[in-house]
Amino acid sequence: MGDRMHQIDKMERLLEAVQASVADVMTRLDGLERAPIPEGAGREWLSPEDAAEHVGVSTTTLARWRSAGEGPPYTKPTGTLVRYRRDELDDWMGSSRRGSPGEGGR
Repeated sequence: MGDRMHQIDKMERLLEAVQASVADVMTRLDGLERAPIPEGAGREWLSPEDAAEHVGVSTTTLARWRSAGEGPPYTKPTGTLVRYRRDELDDWMGSSRRGSPGEGGR
């Protein structure tokens, strides 16, 4: 019976260590999601919500464009995290201009 109690105690300590490790990983991941992506010269990273506002479309439109392989360039640093570079959005919008400069077209 003493040996069994020793095994249970050992397993409880192991479980506590695993729980502490998981909590540490979750805290680090939470910090990554909230941490701003570093800015470089003209390389400010935007969320889909901010990118949609910058371009003047809905987040649904951006998602549809991504799915169809259209629209502005984007990156997915993790499986679900999508980011756009502000300067690439500006370049994409500039390359999508219609009309002649004399028309003041956009």
